[in-house]
Amino acid sequence: MTGTPVTTQTVEAGTSLSATIVTYDDGMADSAPLDPDMFTGCPPVAAPIRIGDKWTAKIIRCLESGPRRFTELQTPLRGITPKVLTASLRAMERDGLLTRTAYDEIPPRVVYELTDLGRSLLEPMNAGCEWSRRHLDALMRARDSWSAAVP
Repeated sequence: MTGTPVTTQTVEAGTSLSATIVTYDDGMADSAPLDPDMFTGCPPVAAPIRIGDKWTAKIIRCLESGPRRFTELQTPLRGITPKVLTASLRAMERDGLLTRTAYDEIPPRVVYELTDLGRSLLEPMNAGCEWSRRHLDALMRARDSWSAAVP
């Protein structure tokens, strides 16, 4: 047991048996216990949108300045396959983050554009980028330190 002994109590049990009970301060005496219902009301499934995946935030950034065609999106998204881009765009459309407009032309033309819901993610994304700018060095040092300590 670690911590600072707070109380020591000796208990006599007859003439030949005694025990010493030591209570330790774990440094969390002021912490309130966690509420067992703290997640009540949260859906029991994964997050409703895929903002944490590899491509969604990048696609939102690509569409920030206005509508884009599929091939335009592929240019800055180096490394994404057409299949993965299609799946990401479909999931974002399903979640209401963007619209897909197909024009009846030859050759066919499809344009993707952020919805108001999709645009509402720009502010928290900007906050995340700012946090990264401020704390990335400390985060990388912590990771390196942890990796060096773990066998």
